[in-house]
Amino acid sequence: MDSTENKNSLLNELTIKFLSGELTDSDKAELDNLLTESENRNIFNSIKETWIATSLLQPTNSKLDTDSSWNYLQNKLQEEPAPQKLFRFSFNQFAKIAALAIILIGTTIFFTLKFWEAKTDQNSICKITTPLGSRSYIVLPDGSQVWLNAGTTLKYPSSFTSDERNVYLTGEAYFKVKTDPKHPFVVHYSDVKIKAFGTEFNVKAYPEENFIETTLIKGIVKVEGKDEQKKHFLITMQPKQKVTLLTAQKTNLKPQAIKPEEESYVNETIIPESIPVKPITTDSVKTVLYTSWKDSKWVFEGTELSEIAVLLERRYNIQVKFNASELKSYTFTGTFQEETLDQVLEILKITTPVRYQMVGKGVLKLSLDSELIQKYKKYTETR
Repeated sequence: MDSTENKNSLLNELTIKFLSGELTDSDKAELDNLLTESENRNIFNSIKETWIATSLLQPTNSKLDTDSSWNYLQNKLQEEPAPQKLFRFSFNQFAKIAALAIILIGTTIFFTLKFWEAKTDQNSICKITTPLGSRSYIVLPDGSQVWLNAGTTLKYPSSFTSDERNVYLTGEAYFKVKTDPKHPFVVHYSDVKIKAFGTEFNVKAYPEENFIETTLIKGIVKVEGKDEQKKHFLITMQPKQKVTLLTAQKTNLKPQAIKPEEESYVNETIIPESIPVKPITTDSVKTVLYTSWKDSKWVFEGTELSEIAVLLERRYNIQVKFNASELKSYTFTGTFQEETLDQVLEILKITTPVRYQMVGKGVLKLSLDSELIQKYKKYTETR
């Protein structure tokens, strides 16, 4: 085995330890050293996304033998499922074996999560968290599909048994809801409710931002909450409409210890029980501007760098700092398709007078490039 293979093997081993909560201090130092290389960081992120897609977000102290795990998975995949047959292992165990198998054979697969009704408690709550630098996709118990953007958490019951199919969101998600007129699908964020019966829509509700945004692609959606005068409002949306709920202030509170039996929804930040908002409805929007993220691309149209910076922070798990505030107001129009961070920045550099530099770990510094300012002005004048 050559040095490259040794390094890849070590990287895989340390990544699995990191994801399963078994990384020692010496392991961490070794992993940090490996991740200074961009290629290794891409491999790490790929393994991490696979791990996330299999819902392995809770640390475990169990250790698996990778060879026997791979053989076990192969045997299970070849078995014919017998009627009423129950798996003797939990979904998390199966998912971990699958994730290890993927690493062994060098193939990246984006898993669909399904929770086995025969093995779950109907009163239990499922929680899926997609950390910064990742995206994920799941299938809910009713067959509805959900794409989760970076920095997003979704909570939902293991089985929808009430009159409404309630889910709780912080972050951004694209929903493709299974039609069921008798059981509306309701997305909750504080006391704001976004109700659908069988449709496709995008919801953006990050606590650190001062708005909640719903974009409707297909079907009908109803948005309700309380306005600034604490009066109830109900907005019925049509396709290609966007409803923006402006909040009075950002919610940026530190996490607090919450007992499991408490029913209040908790993510990385604490969401207030009630958020007064100012509703704004926009018609005939280009929905791709608000949904392209789920298809692994970005479509921008006159988007300011200040907004793009926030998106870069989430997608690439970095911190962006501006050395010149006037740079924030420069705009960009175009499409990114699976570009690396360096490629995105090089493209931005073509149409905006930006100079970029990575400083420290995960900190991107953006500054004005004086040589490019005049070129940028000529470009904008000729448009």
